[in-house]
Amino acid sequence: SNTSAFPHILFTTEGAYQVSVNATNECGSTTNGRSFTVDKFIQVTVSQDSTFCTNPDLIKLTGIPSGGYWKILPTSASSLLKVNGDITYFDPSLPGVYTLTYHRGNSYCFSEASKKFTVVALPIVDAGRDFNICSNETKPFNLNGAPIGGTWTGTGIKGNTFSPVGLAVGNYILKYTYTDPNTLCLNTDQLIAHVLDVPVTGFDVQIQGCKDQLITYTPFGPANTTFNWDFGDGTTGTSTGPITHIYHIGDTYTVKIGRASCRERV
Repeated sequence: SNTSAFPHILFTTEGAYQVSVNATNECGSTTNGRSFTVDKFIQVTVSQDSTFCTNPDLIKLTGIPSGGYWKILPTSASSLLKVNGDITYFDPSLPGVYTLTYHRGNSYCFSEASKKFTVVALPIVDAGRDFNICSNETKPFNLNGAPIGGTWTGTGIKGNTFSPVGLAVGNYILKYTYTDPNTLCLNTDQLIAHVLDVPVTGFDVQIQGCKDQLITYTPFGPANTTFNWDFGDGTTGTSTGPITHIYHIGDTYTVKIGRASCRERV
């Protein structure tokens, strides 16, 4: 109790309280009262600041004790907070520096704690373009990933080269992975090595012909194959089937055929 006209009351324990005041003068006395609910102040805590590389995996946010909610700065990044029931997640897919604040309480008794999330962009990695290589190629194909200093993985890889020796005809995925030495963030790009078949190639032609007359050459090979021709007189041609040629000088000529996709000549 207190007889002051303006008393100060210190509540040291949470709970419900009834405070009454009695005023008396020569005209009599009046009593009035009010109820107060005093909540216990609890300081919330959160984990330490963290740094992440951009990735699609949501990060669960935990504040102690439970029962509060999360805010983020800048407010334009609010879409990075994903709420699922009582659990809040942070989406680290966008590079930047974010302040996350955990708030618990009500309008007159609350506490907050904040931490920073730094999300670092992944390095830009380029494995290069897909390429074709013949199954009988013995010279390794040089691979040029960027930035330099990364690592190649995949069937047929040896260091920074690819070799089809011992491999079946088909497509092979080759991956190039690079780690940024400053951020330790890594990224991967890939290409496809197309190992092509080399069928036996030849052609039919009449053994003798007359000059200034058409001579027909019929290639052997799979459908939709492009053939390169060398007619032995300084002229060449390309076909996907039979091709004709005229010789204007009587002589003996050596004619060669090759597949455009793989090195093979007959």
